[in-house]
Amino acid sequence: MRKALIYIILSAAAVAVIGIAIWWYRSQERIEVRVSTEEARLNPWLAVSILFESRNLDVKQEFPFFNEVIPSTRDTIVVRHGPYTIETAKQSSVLERWVRDGGTLIYRVTGVWDEEESERSFQQLFPMNLGVHLMRKELVEAESYISTTMPECPDQSQEITFANRPPLKMQANPIGESIFDLDHVAQGLRPLTLGVGMLQLNYGSGRVFFVRELRQWTNSYVSCYDNAYILYSIVSDFGQSSTRPSPRTLWILPMGAFPSLFELIWKNAPHAVLGVALAFLVLILVWNIRQSPPAYEVSSPRRSAYEYATSAAKFAWRNGDLRAYLIALGTNALRGHPLDLRDRIISDTAKRLGISEIKLREALKPEKRAPSESELIEQVRLVQALYKKG
Repeated sequence: MRKALIYIILSAAAVAVIGIAIWWYRSQERIEVRVSTEEARLNPWLAVSILFESRNLDVKQEFPFFNEVIPSTRDTIVVRHGPYTIETAKQSSVLERWVRDGGTLIYRVTGVWDEEESERSFQQLFPMNLGVHLMRKELVEAESYISTTMPECPDQSQEITFANRPPLKMQANPIGESIFDLDHVAQGLRPLTLGVGMLQLNYGSGRVFFVRELRQWTNSYVSCYDNAYILYSIVSDFGQSSTRPSPRTLWILPMGAFPSLFELIWKNAPHAVLGVALAFLVLILVWNIRQSPPAYEVSSPRRSAYEYATSAAKFAWRNGDLRAYLIALGTNALRGHPLDLRDRIISDTAKRLGISEIKLREALKPEKRAPSESELIEQVRLVQALYKKG
């Protein structure tokens, strides 16, 4: 009876748990969330590639000039990270010549915070030498992770106006308030303002579009407002002279190899690197000197004698026989040398130390009585000097 009651209670508890789980699941509101595919997470320009390919425009993400491929002047190049993409005078010269001959360049502008930084950021490489900068007025926190969900379109938009075309809407700049700094624009260039987020300069037969951000043309935001149509209008030269054929390829230049931390430190503080390396070397040498006893090179013929004398000295020391210990040290110092040379070695060592030969020989063969601490230290030093000489 008692066992049956336990089964009934357990069964009722199981039914209650299952019922609560079913009720909780059915009461949850289902929300559809757009997520990125694996290919879209790896390629933020996948949507633009699919869109342009459907309109017979090719999209490539590579370095055309640096791979010995010269794009047609009907093409468009997007530079995402200028300071880390255009790094040499040769790259700058080739790109400038290509734009002057009729190419279209879309360049993400570097942001600065004050006039002094604007002066420092002025470079001789193209298109930074055209003198267009962004003056940032507000610092906002940027995304530090790659989300797998597709974000919603921003609430704020901005107008972009092309020549002889109705205004278009593009999403507002997500990096805080900023304005174009035109104080250093190269002479002879007339800025054509298309909107607060985009600036056009006609350079030779080509065009340079300075933009505050390229995020509006990535997978997450290209479908918002007129973002896709604006990029397509630039690339296809929509609304411009019909005598100029449409571009064939959109080149998206990836960021070049970012320098390692050591390269950055070495470039900016080489003396600090050398100082740390030298200090580390001195520390290693000092550590070895403090942790090891004086060691002298021992030739192969003397190795067995050296090991025997060392063992005998250790045995004598542990057993408190200081006289035997000193005799073992002295034997070790002279062992391996011919007998007729031992007296000369003792004599030369005594002269070098400025002591009598008798005193040095006494250190090699001390009296039967145990020496005092001061005598022991002195005799050991004499034997060590003799060992070094030998």
